[in-house]
Amino acid sequence: MNLLLRIYHNPRCSKSRQVLRTIVDSGLSHTVVKYLDGRVTKEELTSLLSRLKGEPADAIRWNEEAAPERPPELKMEDAAAMVLDVPKLLQRPIVDDGTIAKVCRPPEIAEEFL
Repeated sequence: MNLLLRIYHNPRCSKSRQVLRTIVDSGLSHTVVKYLDGRVTKEELTSLLSRLKGEPADAIRWNEEAAPERPPELKMEDAAAMVLDVPKLLQRPIVDDGTIAKVCRPPEIAEEFL
């Protein structure tokens, strides 16, 4: 099987660096998406959120200073719009195999992809 993983990565985050190191050490093909650069499209984010386990709100870092108050319900399109406006609101790291995406906090969750 030739699996290509995508890691939505923030190089300043220790957990994100740890997950990237795990993927690199595994030898699996991967792509690093530095989402803070603002190059992630609405379509890409919506697709990513559709593969995440849980609710779209789980992909948002609600403890960030720039985050609004968490609403009782958040639609996928609204979560994507929030991240497009303020990229640092995206949870990190997220690993995506094209079928399933997971927020890898704690980093050991990434081992499920190996």
